[in-house]
Amino acid sequence: MTERERYLGEARAAGCPQEQMANFLKAGLLLQPRQLAASAAARLCDRSDGPTSIGFGGARGGGKSHWLLAQMGADDCQRVPGLKCLLLRKVGKANLEHFEDLRRKLFTNLGHEFSAFRGILTFNNGSRIIAGHFQNEKDIDAYLGLEYDVTGIEEATTLTNRKYQDITTCCRTSKPNWRPRIYSTTNPGGVGHGWYRTRFVLPFLEKRETETRFIPARVNDNRWNNPEYTRVLQ
Repeated sequence: MTERERYLGEARAAGCPQEQMANFLKAGLLLQPRQLAASAAARLCDRSDGPTSIGFGGARGGGKSHWLLAQMGADDCQRVPGLKCLLLRKVGKANLEHFEDLRRKLFTNLGHEFSAFRGILTFNNGSRIIAGHFQNEKDIDAYLGLEYDVTGIEEATTLTNRKYQDITTCCRTSKPNWRPRIYSTTNPGGVGHGWYRTRFVLPFLEKRETETRFIPARVNDNRWNNPEYTRVLQ
């Protein structure tokens, strides 16, 4: 079995539709099994009875940030022209550096422009990802009242439940061919640990997920982690 055949087999087992895999292959991306599971869950958001929030959480080094930008940029933005996405992360300058590093890895094969000054990545079909950041929760108020078809939140447990709920009010659309959704990644702990566990983790553990889907992440899920980093986490 070739590497490509093995990969496509893993994608089918995870529930990824063929069109989604074509998008990832066009971008030159080979996601790992746990990331494929998260992407399959993201496609469930297309259904009228599907989830509206996807959580990908657990150990550091599990490939969560890589997945989040890949799903938004290489899949969602490619299939719907003019999509407007917000990617929120707590920190300022480091946020753009992090975004730039991932952009270079993920979107080399996809036509796009990136304005580091504005923090906006625009694809050839007009879809764009806005790299937002906040130092304090009050900074999030700058995004409230705006409309985003997709909202991605990194390190979601750095937010209180109130601010997370505020962000959900921005996740809406006027596009007839799109259903709004929120993707979030997180590590254990933080001010929002309690509400995140209640909203995402417990429904997953108790097999009663409706509006949410949760994908647990472990450091061993990411085969690209160097052994020294794994030992540091342990």
